[in-house]
Amino acid sequence: MCGNQASCPADQPDAAGWLRGEPLLDELLADPVLGSLLRSDGVDPVRFRTFLDELRRNARARRQRDRADDFRDLARSLLAPGGR
Repeated sequence: MCGNQASCPADQPDAAGWLRGEPLLDELLADPVLGSLLRSDGVDPVRFRTFLDELRRNARARRQRDRADDFRDLARSLLAPGGR
């Protein structure tokens, strides 16, 4: 097993492949150590994932609303007399 990604030979995969970038949420939540840690803190990993998914959906909806508001404000300023 190779711990330093710069010195890992191509034929020897790094056991912690996510060191090449940020791990995906699914990869983190599939990790048995993290699962044990969550459970020891009284956190249900499935409910935690549901919570994170809901946060992501709400943030995405908020960004879309903000973009729509920005577009509407720009359109109003361009259509107003003497606009931009």
